[in-house]
Amino acid sequence: MEQYVIAGAVVVCAAVVGVVSSGGHPYQAPDLDPSTAASSALGPTGSRRVSISVDGAPAAVPTPSEEAAARRANEAEAIAVLRRIAAAQADFQASAAVDLDGDGNGEFGYLGELCGTIGLRGSDGARGAALGEPLLDPYACVPTSSGNARHQGYLFAVQLPDDEARGVPEAVGGGAPTIAPFPDADLAERYWCAYAWPIAAGSTGDRAFFVDHDGVVLATDPLQRRYSGDASAPRAESALDARFRHDLSGALPGPLAVSVDGLTWTRVDDSDR
Repeated sequence: MEQYVIAGAVVVCAAVVGVVSSGGHPYQAPDLDPSTAASSALGPTGSRRVSISVDGAPAAVPTPSEEAAARRANEAEAIAVLRRIAAAQADFQASAAVDLDGDGNGEFGYLGELCGTIGLRGSDGARGAALGEPLLDPYACVPTSSGNARHQGYLFAVQLPDDEARGVPEAVGGGAPTIAPFPDADLAERYWCAYAWPIAAGSTGDRAFFVDHDGVVLATDPLQRRYSGDASAPRAESALDARFRHDLSGALPGPLAVSVDGLTWTRVDDSDR
């Protein structure tokens, strides 16, 4: 099967007659990646997927309601992943798998460390052995060229604080950076944050999401589609209350408060799944 992009649509064509049914309808190959199952009505970047049979007749174009349902499913999965990241961070910190200042208090980790796919960080960019028992499934740790993880229509990123509580992103390929700035051993015992935002806002999802050491998940208004793809990722402090510190030690926004990025971030209800 081959895919072509025509006028914003991903066109799937049969390369040989053998993959077309006797009725002339195109064979739809199963999606072998379970992480994309809920967004199968959309193309790989969220564009509309259109199947074309050998005679050129279009088939199975998703309706707007089907596309909206796919976006909602992606958002629900993004929320669930952030909650799993929060649980994994609590376990990681409690285990003291990383304790660079040797005070007996564990530090929080990056996605690559939580998944056990990257060696645990040491001093000054060194890396040791990977976590023996991963705390997250590997699908949450597949990095893009920007170091973000990609899963079911969303990008995910974890940041840890430097010595001034400013966010330090994950390295390209996952794990702690190997060149400065590095996470601060003391502040990384207390602070971390994670974001999830659409690969293509309006196509793979509408809202961006945030969670931090408090375990509270926040979401943007669905009409505020500022964050979309690797090129427009949130900053570490984006979702925090603009009236207080603009770093990872800052406060979550209260009702009607404006966040650092100027958007409206509100708490996600437990029923929002």
